[in-house]
Order: sequence, then structure tokens, then C-alpha cells
Amino acid sequence: MNPDMLEGLDGNSMITLYTNKASPIGDQSIKDTTLIISGAPPEFKDLRRAEKWYQKQAERVATILFTTLPQGTLDRILIALMQRKVSLYKGLTDS
Repeated sequence: MNPDMLEGLDGNSMITLYTNKASPIGDQSIKDTTLIISGAPPEFKDLRRAEKWYQKQAERVATILFTTLPQGTLDRILIALMQRKVSLYKGLTDS
């Protein structure tokens, strides 16, 4: 498996990203992990239910990332996400 490989960007197939997992510490075991992102969120009529659903989704993804990725990769993902989020707000306020 090539860790630099990103497949499926042609729009006709599932996008597949291969990356390295964290190194185990002591007798810890880091499992190979697959995260599948598929389908649209359900439609919500109640804002509280939507908030609970999104929070649960976020917690699940965060748990997988925190328990499987190398710390250096995870740190840089957090930075990249915040930079993108800030730029979205900046674009809204620049008009």
C-alpha cells in the first residue's frame, strides 16, 4: 500500500486515501481503520435533534482520528481544518 496514494478523484468512483497509522506505544495495538463517508445527513425538523446527531457524528470521527493517526498528522489536520474554517468566515465578512 502506497501511503501517498489518493484514488478516485475522477468523480466516477469512491475516493480512497491511504495514510499511515500511529506507532504503538508499549503493548498498545493500533488497528488498521476504514472510515467510509457516504450518503447525505437525514432531514431534521427539530434543531435539537440535528445538533445531537451532528455532535455524535463529530465525536465518532474525532475518536477514530485521535486513536489511529500519528500525533504529527493529527496536529496538522486540526490546523488545516481551522485555517479553512477561518477562511470561510473571512469570505463572508469581506463582502
